[in-house]
Amino acid sequence: MSLSKLKEILRELIKQELEEASYTSNIPGFQTPYAFTDPKKDKKKKKKQATAGGYKLAEIYYRDLKNDESRSPKQKVWHAVREVRDSLVHLEKTLNHTIRLKNELNIDSRTYYKYAHNGLTKISERLVRLAAKIGQLK
Repeated sequence: MSLSKLKEILRELIKQELEEASYTSNIPGFQTPYAFTDPKKDKKKKKKQATAGGYKLAEIYYRDLKNDESRSPKQKVWHAVREVRDSLVHLEKTLNHTIRLKNELNIDSRTYYKYAHNGLTKISERLVRLAAKIGQLK
């Protein structure tokens, strides 16, 4: 193959690539972020989808739990109790790490941001309400 023939082939290939790139570069991307995902595989994406549409996630969870025919009512309650237990374990670990950090850095609680004080008060009130609801389950 001659050098001129090789140059001609390369020019044609480059020309084709440039034409194709200019045609496809103007096409917008997909506007639906979860168009090709399976919502059963990723609970976080499912939660984002549910809240993005304005649905109340708790109602969706309750409806799914109530209509689940693969479990008996006792199994449904036990599963929910287990989820609460796991969430509390995570919460307790987070609190322990925060307390440890506060103590190691010698942070005085009087120097917290106003939002932190308000948040701690609301968390305390919520925990009291949750304790009453747990009492209703017993």
